[in-house]
Amino acid sequence: MTRTVAMDEHGRFTVAEDSDEVIATALVIATAPHNADAAATALAPGGDGLSTQGIGSIDRITDREDLPAPFDNDLALDPDRQELWRLFREKDRRHPRVGQYVITGDELRALVKQALALRSAR
Repeated sequence: MTRTVAMDEHGRFTVAEDSDEVIATALVIATAPHNADAAATALAPGGDGLSTQGIGSIDRITDREDLPAPFDNDLALDPDRQELWRLFREKDRRHPRVGQYVITGDELRALVKQALALRSAR
């Protein structure tokens, strides 16, 4: 799936088909000044992921048991055959529940690339 990323005048990302802003939050984490230099390595196929305390994390899924609900019921998602990442957003004033999403590594890196380009254009 190819999503588009936009950034408003305040530096907030919006991502197509991301109503809970889980992907947008992951992009904030990946492009944050303290993570931007490490993002390419951390989000590579063998990477360890990234996190920002109080905001969320991007974690590699290596076992089926790591798939969060409701993604654990999707048999098309197979961490043994696919590079999968869990995006996690903490709850806050705008989001009363935590948010989670599962995405492939290729799509994640493509979205991060778009977000970094938008940040550097500012």
